[in-house]
Amino acid sequence: MKKTLLLTLFLAATLLLSCTNELSEQELTRKIVDANTNLNTYTIAMDINTTIETTLREKPTTMRTDMQLSGAMDRVKKQMQTKGTVKSQMLGFKTEADLETYLVGDYTYTKIMDTWMKTKVDKNVWEQQDQVQQYITLLKSGTIERQEDEKIDGNDYYVVLIKPDIKTLVEQALKQNGQEESPMQDMDFADIMRSYTSTLWINKKSFVIDRTVADMELVMTPENMGKNATNITLKMDMHMAFAISNINEPVTIILPPEAGSAKEIEKKENSITGNAIAEALG
Repeated sequence: MKKTLLLTLFLAATLLLSCTNELSEQELTRKIVDANTNLNTYTIAMDINTTIETTLREKPTTMRTDMQLSGAMDRVKKQMQTKGTVKSQMLGFKTEADLETYLVGDYTYTKIMDTWMKTKVDKNVWEQQDQVQQYITLLKSGTIERQEDEKIDGNDYYVVLIKPDIKTLVEQALKQNGQEESPMQDMDFADIMRSYTSTLWINKKSFVIDRTVADMELVMTPENMGKNATNITLKMDMHMAFAISNINEPVTIILPPEAGSAKEIEKKENSITGNAIAEALG
């Protein structure tokens, strides 16, 4: 009888201890932010699929871009390197090209179709390229929702959905396309971001974001774009899968010698608004 009672008490204590050790969503968010803020280097793999629907010259137009990239990030030196391919479909034409990008010193260097170009960086460039930092910003702005834990390739993961602040999310999406911060103030962010889901796989041992999958739909209209408004309505759907590895392992980012002759391109104020697309299509 005593043994049975002791066993019952032991099991109850074990169960209670496991419950009290369960992280709250706030505690988990804090651990994720802390662990990923302290990353120095990592390698990346990304798949990005974008579809834009709009009307140009009174004709419905669909543009699709598919990018597959891999590379390395050095957050201490603020250097980046990616290589991959980009496939585009627009106005009945299909193109495919190799793509190389380096962020070294004061310039971003890009090689596409065997041509090197460089653009002087501004204060937001590193922020736009550091995917981990972007997720940290989204995590800090909102909340997370725990999903069922998963085990992948022998690793145990917390799986969470991000529920970010909509204004922060839209600003981040537009900055990635070159939009300046000041003209964003009178935009209707809730109307622009029609849907957004982002799932993160958090390594249980390190709390590092090992992989993410995100989907979003943005609609830009003359009514919701504020000072950036044009007479063109544009809908953009984006899917992105992102994975990191080799965390805090040494990386070597060396600009190829031929990039030294890159043609400097003056940075224009780009955006995903109608004016930019119309200009790109001539």
